[in-house]
Amino acid sequence: MAGKVKIVCNPSVFDVRKYPGSSEEEPTAIPACFVAMPFSKRSDRAKRMQGAYKDHIKPAVEQNGLKCVRGDDFPAGGKIMEQIWEAICKAEIIVGDFTTSNPNVIYEVGIAHTLGKPLIGIVQDARKIPFDNLHLRFITYEDTEEGYTELGRKLKEEIGKQRQILKKQKEQYPQKYIEPSASGVSAEDLEKAWRELAEAKETLKKQMAVYSSAETQHEQEVAALKQQLADAQARADKQHTPPALPNKKSEFINGEWINLYQGFGGLDWLVLDVDKQNKRALLLSENIIEKRSYNSAQSSVTWKKCTLQIYLNGVFLDQFSPEDRARIAPVRNENPDNTWGVWSGKRLKTPGGEPTDDTLFLLSVKEVLEYFPGLKPHKDDGDEWHCEADERLVAKCSDGSGAWWWLRSPGLTQDFAAGVHTDGRVRLIGDTVYDDCGGVRPALWLNL
Repeated sequence: MAGKVKIVCNPSVFDVRKYPGSSEEEPTAIPACFVAMPFSKRSDRAKRMQGAYKDHIKPAVEQNGLKCVRGDDFPAGGKIMEQIWEAICKAEIIVGDFTTSNPNVIYEVGIAHTLGKPLIGIVQDARKIPFDNLHLRFITYEDTEEGYTELGRKLKEEIGKQRQILKKQKEQYPQKYIEPSASGVSAEDLEKAWRELAEAKETLKKQMAVYSSAETQHEQEVAALKQQLADAQARADKQHTPPALPNKKSEFINGEWINLYQGFGGLDWLVLDVDKQNKRALLLSENIIEKRSYNSAQSSVTWKKCTLQIYLNGVFLDQFSPEDRARIAPVRNENPDNTWGVWSGKRLKTPGGEPTDDTLFLLSVKEVLEYFPGLKPHKDDGDEWHCEADERLVAKCSDGSGAWWWLRSPGLTQDFAAGVHTDGRVRLIGDTVYDDCGGVRPALWLNL
């Protein structure tokens, strides 16, 4: 799109009317980055976040040639929201920390979105991301010194990328700007807007009625299923029939694996299963071989199309000797839908995608539940369901540090992939596929 693009607005709650590109803008001012985040120091985590701002976030901004501005930088005595409004208007880039779901941060990010400002979101836990922002790319970081250091590195890199994008946009569309309205909105436009709003409310009312009916039906179906399960359990108890135990596969005794296959491909492997009929064994790497994102871009993706599947069956497989590669049995893997997780009181049904022909692969949620029997479902303080921590699932990196690791099943949506956290919890909601902190534990079938 070429030519002048004008957005006319008349904010009623702000007195300041300075916009990027307006005649009032200081042409010699240093471009700025506004950081929307809480600046409380009431808790230990809040204190660590303030230290991270001083030692990692602010340096990442300034190393990109930007002035770093935050809500507590303004002089006392002024109208704080007027100052924040003007700072957001003048800022070139916005950084928003969603870690604590702070309402002031959400409000300031909403202003930035309305003005079309580039936003770089950062968060410690992806579950804290508001639903309306799930489609955006976020930098996730851990509440540790190493995590804050890594945040600073990634933030510096992302700000640099955004500045390059802005530079190209300004060269291509030099007349694009936003300016205030001198006369406000016409009566005709206002009447049209009210009419459209009334129609939207009526449509929303009808949709909510349909949703409420479906919700009631769902609750009735769940109640009926629970009653059927209770009746079946009562009959079993009455007949003194113990539940069937799963077939024993791998064994974990006194905190150690007794089925360990060492040295194949230069790695140590856990023996999860032995298929005597086909003379082969299922192996899972004992340690996390490396940290890598599930997919190279934040997008909806299945195991068949993600970059990690391509990497394991390409570059990583080529690291095995020809003799070792010849012993690996190709397998056709089913990729079942994720129907185990529960989010906001509703059971997931995230499509797992088409079957895949794999040589190396990741375990699915279904396989973890099969080969590590006894994992118990658990509901946390929010709305997420996962399996309780189990030491059998805890894995280490080659340097001895702990890390969580990927499963090939999808998570909350296909933008997420399930995983196993550092304490051995199977997280059914998962993490965003672009998160490069996830560990990789390849699995394979070995011909005996």
